[in-house]
Amino acid sequence: MDKRVLILGATGFIGTHLVESAKESSFEIFAAYRKEQNYPILKKNADQLIKIDFEDLPQLRKNLETHSFDAIVYNAGLTSANGYEDYKKVNCDYLIELLQLIKKLKKRPEKLVYISSLAAMGPAEQQKDQILRPDSPLKPISHYGKSKAAAEFALQNQCPIPYCIIRPTAVYGPRDKGLLDIFKALNRRLNIQISTKAQELSFIYVKDLSRLILLAIEHAEHKNIFLAANAPVYSANNFNKVIKKQLGKKSLKIKLPFNFVRLIAVLNEKLSKLTGKHPKLDREKLKEITSHSWKCDVSNLSKINYKSEYNLQQGICETIQWYKHNHWI
Repeated sequence: MDKRVLILGATGFIGTHLVESAKESSFEIFAAYRKEQNYPILKKNADQLIKIDFEDLPQLRKNLETHSFDAIVYNAGLTSANGYEDYKKVNCDYLIELLQLIKKLKKRPEKLVYISSLAAMGPAEQQKDQILRPDSPLKPISHYGKSKAAAEFALQNQCPIPYCIIRPTAVYGPRDKGLLDIFKALNRRLNIQISTKAQELSFIYVKDLSRLILLAIEHAEHKNIFLAANAPVYSANNFNKVIKKQLGKKSLKIKLPFNFVRLIAVLNEKLSKLTGKHPKLDREKLKEITSHSWKCDVSNLSKINYKSEYNLQQGICETIQWYKHNHWI
């Protein structure tokens, strides 16, 4: 009998790819949605769609009891918000509510997989050996990272079932809007960078991450933490070079002073208070994108027999093809 897997946060960038990847697996996939975002993708690939709203806990409990899920992937979360409390509500408080509901179930799921972030750890330069490891102390530097760290703490202290934590690095791929502006600028022959010291950046292609999550669902060990990244590390300049090569374009390199970019971030924050829209760049995001290193040790991924199928060149190529086909660049 196929395992019943509930994917919370199925409508987003990572979630839709996870549902697509799971279509070829032995799982029976239940994709949770609240709004109609990406509904056609989910309808095409999921076995069942479930409307879930964390503001309606009785209905959520009913869904958990009715379907008796074997595993839950908690991929719900905010990556941009106006303050810590907004991040915490979705990234942490909703998770705590789910854990309390699971405790009340007669038949509990066998496993919960929580999709966290390297941001929960903070950059590698804060660690003694200058590298992020699964057991490194959490030192988040942003509201987003702090909310993810709070969620991990809650999970480790309140989860009534076996769980694992996956901390992805920067994720890219088709349908991603997070790194889209970089692709757009380079497509216009503009290589815009912030003046900082040389960085060590890590990335993972969204299809590799999806496969990693599916492997983690079936892994029997309890309380595992996996850092999700593909080797090697890149500088921002090298990352941009790969994109330019795949686009077949040269570019004009423009280095923006850090204080100038910080001023833009401040202005974005003030504007967001008037419009109610979360800015792509604020001071919190600036802390993360200008950190020196996000180098991490992923050696324990061998526990779940994970090996990346995409190198950076292959992933960037597929991403650009999708962006062009869908007229995003």
